[in-house]
Amino acid sequence: MSRYRWPVHFALLNNDCLWVMDETQLMGIGLLTTAQLQWFRHSFQTYGPTHSLWMSATLEPERLQTVDCDTDLGPAESLNADDLQNERLGALVSARKPLAQAQVTCPVQANAQRRYTRDLAAEVAQVHVPGSLALVVCNRVGRAQQVYQALQKQDAVSPAELHLLHSRFRAAERQALNEQLLGEESPAPTGVWVATQAVEAGVDISADRLFTELPPWSSFVQRVGRCNRQGTQNETAAVYWIDVEDKASAPYNAQELAEGRRLLQQLTEQFGDAGPESLGQAKTALEPLQSAVEGLIPRQHDLLQLFETATDLAGHDIDISPFVRNTEDSDVAIAWRNWEDEGKPPPSDPTRADNREALQSAELCRVPIGQARELVKKRSAWRWNAMQGEWQRANPADLYPGLSLLMACSSGGYSSELGFTGGKEKPEPVSLETLLTADRDSGDAPSQGAKQFVTLRQHAQDVCEQAQRLCDALAALDLPEQAVTRAARWHDAGKAHPHFQAMLTHQRPDRNWTDFWAKSDHQRGENQYAMPSDRRGFRHELASALLALQQDGDFLVAYLVACHHGKVRTAIQPRPNERPPPSKAARLHTLRQYALNPKDRGIEEPPPDETAERYALGIHEGDWVLGKPFPVLDLGDGLRVPPQALSLACMELGESEMGPSWAAQAGKLFSPAGYGPFRLAFLETLVRVADWHGSAQGGCTPQVEN
Repeated sequence: MSRYRWPVHFALLNNDCLWVMDETQLMGIGLLTTAQLQWFRHSFQTYGPTHSLWMSATLEPERLQTVDCDTDLGPAESLNADDLQNERLGALVSARKPLAQAQVTCPVQANAQRRYTRDLAAEVAQVHVPGSLALVVCNRVGRAQQVYQALQKQDAVSPAELHLLHSRFRAAERQALNEQLLGEESPAPTGVWVATQAVEAGVDISADRLFTELPPWSSFVQRVGRCNRQGTQNETAAVYWIDVEDKASAPYNAQELAEGRRLLQQLTEQFGDAGPESLGQAKTALEPLQSAVEGLIPRQHDLLQLFETATDLAGHDIDISPFVRNTEDSDVAIAWRNWEDEGKPPPSDPTRADNREALQSAELCRVPIGQARELVKKRSAWRWNAMQGEWQRANPADLYPGLSLLMACSSGGYSSELGFTGGKEKPEPVSLETLLTADRDSGDAPSQGAKQFVTLRQHAQDVCEQAQRLCDALAALDLPEQAVTRAARWHDAGKAHPHFQAMLTHQRPDRNWTDFWAKSDHQRGENQYAMPSDRRGFRHELASALLALQQDGDFLVAYLVACHHGKVRTAIQPRPNERPPPSKAARLHTLRQYALNPKDRGIEEPPPDETAERYALGIHEGDWVLGKPFPVLDLGDGLRVPPQALSLACMELGESEMGPSWAAQAGKLFSPAGYGPFRLAFLETLVRVADWHGSAQGGCTPQVEN
């Protein structure tokens, strides 16, 4: 997903919706983060009610208390005696799952582990009945791969009925495996499936025999739910738990496994069964300990800091992984592709036929960051820099959770059969049906998706009408309707800037300065619209916002105008590679290059700005918008914009001739005293959606960011 759509998803996922957290025992510190987020929504307020529901067979409500969210979240719902009178439900609850300890134990030494996987494969093959389903759950992907390879050498298990499933496959291969295991049109799965924690949640399968390495107690409850799930395999069901040495406890800690071992030993001795009835009795008799969830949770200042979606000056994002997971080895994502010269960076020229910049979920494989660093130390990997609009070599030390990398297929590290290995296996690239262009901070596409020239007045009217329709449909939410519709009318006013008009009419002299255009009908590569070097990174929405701020004066309107592409939001600052403005003479020379000679076209010259040094996103202090060919820019409904110079005083720190800085005023908008982050993002989204719909109405195919 494009980073510039993050505010839209943030808005829609936090206003007027219901969050359901299932299998909460798998969430780690993320569980407390969800409780904290619900408290934020209550504290900052949202448009429409937003509720959270937590579901688990082992959930304790008090585990949802945080330093901020210490109120009663409501009563826990569970099955009662009346529910159990239902015949179908009664069969599920009374399902038998005979429990025994396996003959093997998982050791820590590498040599002993090879013997362990071989012995485990033999034990599985011994009890597996062809035509039935045996499930083997390992705690680590590497061990699952080794058990799978050991089972390949067992004559009792045919290759056709042996499968491997874990989280270290590319999404394309993972989807194919899921379809085979869970697809509605697929027959009930049989054979031997070797898996990891990936089967603990959202996997509706019913194995006859289950082998599981020792996990924490809550994870065991989930794993055993994958055996005799429907209560129809009482005669064939069997569960075998495999002890794990303390030093081989990763990814869990030894204390968690010690508690799990104590409970499983007692459950085996006292009940000899792991069915729902036995587990219910064991919960009272064995008194399982609830270990505290430890880690960082987001506080109010974290939420407000994360509201800004721009990267820092080095192109990095804030690392949110401590709020989501409390494991030491978080993930990055890697894709593998072929390109012409794999010793050089992947192609980033948009006009090249083999360019496929944007990495897509189907080709990405999640990899523990430690293993990714080891691989990147030995082989080249590339990361996309949206600010520079190019692929850059990744440094192992700079990897962070959530980062996406691209490697050449010849670099290896992945097997379509085994998933990520970090070894010499060389994968084939995933075939992509749709090619996407990567995020670029450095350019302002002139009229993506347009099929005809559309005037600024017409486009402003179309978008304003769509904004009004949205406000009418959402009247119950008590929106600031006037600000939304005014922002919709202002949103593209900055396209009247002479440089943007020159882009729109490039090689179309018949359209040059015949009107103010919002869209044009030509689609060419980005290089066809190359800006002067001092205008790279030009953002028309900043010009629009400055015009609105100077004439309208309502900062909420100006803010919503600036945000309608998600690239200009709470801060205005130059790009790292942006050049300062040239002298006035050089600027006039540039205007003449664009057939905008003031003497020939009657355009008013820019005012003197020899001492001005403010510039950001291709906009220069004193830029002159509009001119003598058109006395005003008419945006409809009485909104007429006269010729004027743009001021960037609001980008300064503190007070300026325009009042408080942009950052200070934006901070007030998303503060608790203003609209708050959730409602403000929702207002941004209304203007953006209105723009998409209005563009379609005006003869364009809206280019919704991926």
